[in-house]
Amino acid sequence: ACVLFKDVDEPPGNDESEKWLAKQTMLTVDKTQEERQNILASWTNEYTVAPKAIALLSTQHIMPALACASALLDGGNAKIQQTVFAFCRDNTDEDFFVQVRHHLTELRDNLRDRAVFIKREVASTDSNIALSDELRARLDRRFSYDMYERLLKLVQLLCEGHYGDMQEYLREQKDNQVSVNTLEGMASVLETATKHVDRGTLPLVLQLLATMTEVIQGPCFQNQVFFVSQNVGESLTALMARTYADLTAEETWTLRQQAMTLLLSLLEG
Repeated sequence: ACVLFKDVDEPPGNDESEKWLAKQTMLTVDKTQEERQNILASWTNEYTVAPKAIALLSTQHIMPALACASALLDGGNAKIQQTVFAFCRDNTDEDFFVQVRHHLTELRDNLRDRAVFIKREVASTDSNIALSDELRARLDRRFSYDMYERLLKLVQLLCEGHYGDMQEYLREQKDNQVSVNTLEGMASVLETATKHVDRGTLPLVLQLLATMTEVIQGPCFQNQVFFVSQNVGESLTALMARTYADLTAEETWTLRQQAMTLLLSLLEG
Protein backbone atom coordinates (compact mmCIF):
# COMPACT_ATOMS: atom_id res chain seq x y z
CA ALA A 1 0.00 0.00 0.00
CA CYS A 2 2.86 2.39 0.76
CA VAL A 3 4.94 1.52 -2.26
CA LEU A 4 2.67 2.72 -5.06
CA PHE A 5 -0.79 4.24 -5.43
CA LYS A 6 -2.33 5.39 -8.68
CA ASP A 7 -2.98 9.12 -8.79
CA VAL A 8 -6.59 10.19 -8.57
CA ASP A 9 -8.43 13.27 -9.76
CA GLU A 10 -8.89 16.15 -7.38
CA PRO A 11 -12.39 16.00 -5.86
CA PRO A 12 -14.83 18.67 -6.93
CA GLY A 13 -15.52 21.61 -4.65
CA ASN A 14 -15.40 25.36 -4.56
CA ASP A 15 -13.70 25.90 -1.24
CA GLU A 16 -9.96 26.07 -1.86
CA SER A 17 -9.07 25.07 1.70
CA GLU A 18 -11.25 21.97 1.49
CA LYS A 19 -9.69 21.04 -1.85
CA TRP A 20 -6.21 21.53 -0.42
CA LEU A 21 -7.00 19.38 2.63
CA ALA A 22 -8.49 16.66 0.46
CA LYS A 23 -5.37 16.60 -1.69
CA GLN A 24 -3.13 16.22 1.37
CA THR A 25 -5.00 13.06 2.40
CA MET A 26 -4.90 11.44 -1.04
CA LEU A 27 -2.59 8.53 -1.72
CA THR A 28 -0.76 9.65 -4.85
CA VAL A 29 2.51 8.73 -6.54
CA ASP A 30 3.95 12.21 -6.13
CA LYS A 31 4.01 11.86 -2.33
CA THR A 32 6.95 10.37 -0.47
CA GLN A 33 6.66 6.95 1.14
CA GLU A 34 6.60 8.55 4.60
CA GLU A 35 3.76 10.86 3.56
CA ARG A 36 1.74 7.90 2.29
CA GLN A 37 2.46 5.96 5.48
CA ASN A 38 1.26 8.91 7.56
CA ILE A 39 -1.93 9.16 5.52
CA LEU A 40 -2.65 5.48 6.04
CA ALA A 41 -1.95 5.87 9.76
CA SER A 42 -4.58 8.63 9.93
CA TRP A 43 -7.34 6.38 8.58
CA THR A 44 -9.65 5.13 11.32
CA ASN A 45 -12.44 2.65 12.04
CA GLU A 46 -12.93 0.19 9.16
CA TYR A 47 -10.07 1.77 7.21
CA THR A 48 -7.29 1.09 9.74
CA VAL A 49 -4.85 -0.68 7.44
CA ALA A 50 -1.95 -1.56 9.74
CA PRO A 51 -4.04 -3.20 12.50
CA LYS A 52 -5.90 -5.23 9.89
CA ALA A 53 -2.57 -6.52 8.56
CA ILE A 54 -1.45 -7.40 12.10
CA ALA A 55 -4.73 -9.23 12.73
CA LEU A 56 -4.17 -11.37 9.62
CA LEU A 57 -0.96 -12.82 11.08
CA SER A 58 -3.01 -15.52 12.81
CA THR A 59 -4.57 -16.65 9.51
CA GLN A 60 -3.45 -18.54 6.43
CA HIS A 61 -2.59 -15.17 4.89
CA ILE A 62 0.40 -14.64 7.17
CA MET A 63 2.96 -14.09 4.39
CA PRO A 64 1.10 -11.28 2.57
CA ALA A 65 0.14 -9.85 5.97
CA LEU A 66 3.81 -9.73 6.99
CA ALA A 67 4.74 -8.09 3.68
CA CYS A 68 2.00 -5.47 4.04
CA ALA A 69 2.74 -4.68 7.70
CA SER A 70 6.47 -4.40 7.02
CA ALA A 71 5.87 -2.04 4.08
CA LEU A 72 3.66 0.13 6.26
CA LEU A 73 6.33 0.22 8.99
CA ASP A 74 9.30 0.55 6.65
CA GLY A 75 11.81 2.94 8.14
CA GLY A 76 10.17 2.68 11.55
CA ASN A 77 7.31 5.05 10.75
CA ALA A 78 6.30 6.49 14.13
CA LYS A 79 2.63 7.08 13.29
CA ILE A 80 2.14 3.53 12.03
CA GLN A 81 3.94 2.23 15.14
CA GLN A 82 1.56 4.19 17.34
CA THR A 83 -1.45 2.89 15.41
CA VAL A 84 -0.32 -0.72 15.85
CA PHE A 85 0.49 -0.19 19.52
CA ALA A 86 -2.96 1.32 20.16
CA PHE A 87 -4.56 -1.66 18.40
CA CYS A 88 -2.56 -4.16 20.48
CA ARG A 89 -3.25 -2.28 23.71
CA ASP A 90 -7.00 -2.09 23.06
CA ASN A 91 -7.30 -5.69 21.85
CA THR A 92 -7.81 -7.83 24.95
CA ASP A 93 -6.94 -11.24 23.47
CA GLU A 94 -3.27 -10.31 22.72
CA ASP A 95 -3.42 -12.60 19.68
CA PHE A 96 -0.44 -10.90 18.02
CA PHE A 97 1.86 -11.68 20.94
CA VAL A 98 0.53 -15.23 21.18
CA GLN A 99 1.32 -15.72 17.49
CA VAL A 100 4.83 -14.29 17.88
CA ARG A 101 5.55 -16.61 20.80
CA HIS A 102 4.08 -19.60 18.95
CA HIS A 103 6.21 -19.02 15.86
CA LEU A 104 9.36 -18.45 17.92
CA THR A 105 8.81 -21.76 19.71
CA GLU A 106 8.18 -23.39 16.34
CA LEU A 107 11.38 -21.84 15.01
CA ARG A 108 13.47 -23.12 17.93
CA ASP A 109 12.16 -26.65 17.41
CA ASN A 110 12.72 -26.36 13.66
CA LEU A 111 16.38 -25.44 14.22
CA ARG A 112 16.82 -28.43 16.50
CA ASP A 113 15.26 -30.76 13.93
CA ARG A 114 17.57 -29.33 11.27
CA ALA A 115 20.63 -30.01 13.43
CA VAL A 116 19.51 -33.62 13.98
CA PHE A 117 18.95 -34.04 10.25
CA ILE A 118 22.46 -32.80 9.47
CA LYS A 119 24.09 -35.10 12.00
CA ARG A 120 22.23 -38.07 10.61
CA GLU A 121 23.12 -37.25 7.02
CA VAL A 122 26.84 -36.67 7.63
CA ALA A 123 27.13 -39.40 10.28
CA SER A 124 29.02 -37.09 12.61
CA THR A 125 28.46 -35.55 16.03
CA ASP A 126 30.57 -32.54 15.07
CA SER A 127 28.30 -29.55 14.45
CA ASN A 128 31.11 -27.46 12.96
CA ILE A 129 31.41 -28.91 9.48
CA ALA A 130 31.29 -27.56 5.95
CA LEU A 131 28.10 -28.70 4.23
CA SER A 132 28.15 -30.10 0.73
CA ASP A 133 26.17 -28.33 -1.98
CA GLU A 134 23.94 -31.38 -2.32
CA LEU A 135 23.14 -31.47 1.40
CA ARG A 136 22.61 -27.71 1.49
CA ALA A 137 20.09 -27.97 -1.35
CA ARG A 138 18.20 -30.71 0.51
CA LEU A 139 18.17 -28.61 3.67
CA ASP A 140 16.83 -25.60 1.79
CA ARG A 141 13.97 -27.71 0.42
CA ARG A 142 13.12 -29.17 3.81
CA PHE A 143 13.68 -26.21 6.16
CA SER A 144 12.48 -22.75 5.19
CA TYR A 145 13.06 -19.70 7.38
CA ASP A 146 11.61 -16.94 5.20
CA MET A 147 8.44 -16.52 7.28
CA TYR A 148 10.39 -16.41 10.55
CA GLU A 149 12.82 -13.83 9.18
CA ARG A 150 9.91 -11.65 8.04
CA LEU A 151 8.24 -11.95 11.44
CA LEU A 152 11.42 -10.97 13.27
CA LYS A 153 11.87 -8.05 10.86
CA LEU A 154 8.34 -6.90 11.66
CA VAL A 155 9.07 -6.95 15.39
CA GLN A 156 12.25 -4.95 14.70
CA LEU A 157 10.30 -2.33 12.73
CA LEU A 158 7.71 -2.04 15.51
CA CYS A 159 10.49 -0.99 17.90
CA GLU A 160 12.69 0.98 15.51
CA GLY A 161 13.65 4.44 16.65
CA HIS A 162 13.67 3.32 20.30
CA TYR A 163 9.87 3.15 20.49
CA GLY A 164 9.69 2.46 24.22
CA ASP A 165 5.97 1.72 24.48
CA MET A 166 6.22 -1.24 22.12
CA GLN A 167 9.56 -2.39 23.53
CA GLU A 168 7.97 -2.69 26.97
CA TYR A 169 4.74 -4.19 25.62
CA LEU A 170 6.60 -7.00 23.86
CA ARG A 171 7.80 -8.13 27.28
CA GLU A 172 4.67 -7.58 29.33
CA GLN A 173 1.05 -6.61 28.70
CA LYS A 174 0.10 -5.31 32.14
CA ASP A 175 -3.43 -4.39 31.06
CA ASN A 176 -4.36 -8.03 30.40
CA GLN A 177 -5.08 -10.95 32.66
CA VAL A 178 -2.70 -13.09 30.59
CA SER A 179 0.64 -11.56 29.57
CA VAL A 180 2.85 -13.00 26.83
CA ASN A 181 6.61 -12.43 27.04
CA THR A 182 7.89 -12.59 23.46
CA LEU A 183 11.44 -11.76 24.58
CA GLU A 184 11.65 -15.16 26.23
CA GLY A 185 11.07 -16.80 22.86
CA MET A 186 13.80 -14.70 21.23
CA ALA A 187 16.32 -15.67 23.92
CA SER A 188 15.41 -19.35 23.54
CA VAL A 189 15.84 -19.24 19.76
CA LEU A 190 19.21 -17.51 20.15
CA GLU A 191 20.46 -20.16 22.56
CA THR A 192 19.60 -22.88 20.03
CA ALA A 193 20.69 -20.96 16.92
CA THR A 194 24.18 -20.14 18.19
CA LYS A 195 25.03 -23.86 18.14
CA HIS A 196 23.88 -24.40 14.56
CA VAL A 197 25.05 -21.54 12.36
CA ASP A 198 25.81 -22.35 8.72
CA ARG A 199 25.18 -20.64 5.40
CA GLY A 200 21.54 -21.73 5.44
CA THR A 201 20.74 -20.28 8.86
CA LEU A 202 23.01 -17.22 8.78
CA PRO A 203 20.40 -14.73 7.43
CA LEU A 204 17.96 -15.87 10.12
CA VAL A 205 20.52 -15.52 12.92
CA LEU A 206 21.55 -12.05 11.70
CA GLN A 207 17.90 -10.95 11.65
CA LEU A 208 17.34 -12.38 15.14
CA LEU A 209 20.33 -10.44 16.47
CA ALA A 210 19.14 -7.23 14.78
CA THR A 211 15.64 -7.63 16.24
CA MET A 212 16.90 -8.30 19.75
CA THR A 213 19.17 -5.26 19.47
CA GLU A 214 16.26 -3.01 18.49
CA VAL A 215 14.15 -4.37 21.36
CA ILE A 216 16.63 -3.11 23.97
CA GLN A 217 18.25 -0.02 22.44
CA GLY A 218 17.40 3.34 23.95
CA PRO A 219 18.13 1.75 26.32
CA CYS A 220 15.04 -0.18 27.45
CA PHE A 221 16.32 -1.11 30.90
CA GLN A 222 13.77 -3.79 31.83
CA ASN A 223 14.31 -5.59 28.52
CA GLN A 224 18.06 -5.48 29.10
CA VAL A 225 17.58 -6.97 32.56
CA PHE A 226 15.36 -9.71 31.18
CA PHE A 227 17.79 -10.70 28.43
CA VAL A 228 20.62 -10.82 30.96
CA SER A 229 18.50 -13.11 33.17
CA GLN A 230 18.08 -15.43 30.17
CA ASN A 231 21.87 -15.72 29.70
CA VAL A 232 21.82 -13.87 26.39
CA GLY A 233 25.29 -12.51 27.14
CA GLU A 234 26.60 -16.06 27.48
CA SER A 235 25.00 -17.06 24.17
CA LEU A 236 26.58 -14.07 22.45
CA THR A 237 30.00 -14.82 23.89
CA ALA A 238 29.76 -18.39 22.62
CA LEU A 239 28.59 -17.15 19.22
CA MET A 240 31.61 -14.87 18.87
CA ALA A 241 34.09 -17.50 20.14
CA ARG A 242 33.08 -20.31 17.79
CA THR A 243 34.58 -21.05 14.41
CA TYR A 244 32.26 -21.77 11.49
CA ALA A 245 33.53 -24.18 8.88
CA ASP A 246 30.55 -23.56 6.59
CA LEU A 247 30.92 -19.75 6.57
CA THR A 248 33.37 -17.57 4.71
CA ALA A 249 35.66 -15.24 6.64
CA GLU A 250 33.48 -12.29 5.63
CA GLU A 251 30.29 -14.04 6.77
CA THR A 252 31.91 -14.94 10.09
CA TRP A 253 33.01 -11.33 10.58
CA THR A 254 29.48 -10.06 9.85
CA LEU A 255 28.03 -12.53 12.35
CA ARG A 256 30.45 -11.56 15.10
CA GLN A 257 29.96 -7.87 14.41
CA GLN A 258 26.17 -8.18 14.77
CA ALA A 259 26.60 -10.23 17.95
CA MET A 260 28.93 -7.58 19.36
CA THR A 261 26.36 -4.86 18.59
CA LEU A 262 23.76 -6.72 20.62
CA LEU A 263 26.22 -7.34 23.44
CA LEU A 264 27.10 -3.63 23.60
CA SER A 265 23.39 -2.79 23.58
CA LEU A 266 22.95 -5.02 26.63
CA LEU A 267 25.55 -2.88 28.40
CA GLU A 268 24.17 0.46 27.20
CA GLY A 269 23.22 2.95 29.89
